[in-house]
Amino acid sequence: MASIPKNTGPPPTRLSWRPITSGRISPLSCQAIKYLKPGLQVVLCAGGPDTADLGKEMAARVEQARADTENELIWIEKFLPPEQIVALYSQAALFVCPSVYEPFGIINLEAMACGTPVVASAVGGIKEVVDAETGVLVPFAPQSRTNPEPQDPERFARDLAAAINRLLQDPEKLQTMGLKARQRVEQESIAQQTLDFYRELTITSYPGYPDTLTRGRI
Repeated sequence: MASIPKNTGPPPTRLSWRPITSGRISPLSCQAIKYLKPGLQVVLCAGGPDTADLGKEMAARVEQARADTENELIWIEKFLPPEQIVALYSQAALFVCPSVYEPFGIINLEAMACGTPVVASAVGGIKEVVDAETGVLVPFAPQSRTNPEPQDPERFARDLAAAINRLLQDPEKLQTMGLKARQRVEQESIAQQTLDFYRELTITSYPGYPDTLTRGRI
């Protein structure tokens, strides 16, 4: 996210806000944008809404967010090819994932692989991916087991923005988190390669051996 670029002075800080699909993000999370510090550029990647009504609600929330902030808000409504996604991750100071549910947290690993720290909802698989060394998890309480929308949208919005603002005020910590995030993904990759090696070795050495190892690829 970032503020409107000025004709003079340093370029704005860019934050990538990428929920992927509106099915994982509550449009209410756009409320957090108005609480962000000035001088930012928010790049919101949210495409492929589950329903037409959800798409309309998202559009209305984005327009309201634009009206409530001086920061520049860029909304990318379409799905992007991998090379463009990598560019967004790499150029962002932070990756923000305000999901209401996230089974695996893969998109957070994608950002971390690019050396970008993460601020995300403390839900689902995200909690297994992001830790205190690689980002910040924002507490999230759903309305119920069947309704994943935030129990207190205003509090969630303020907590999300506060986490973002705190990190942006500490460039050294931001840089350290980015390095740790990259290292975390590399370690996960090495572990997966080791698992694959021993799995293939077992199958080759003992034909017919039960396929008991789980690949669980990232």
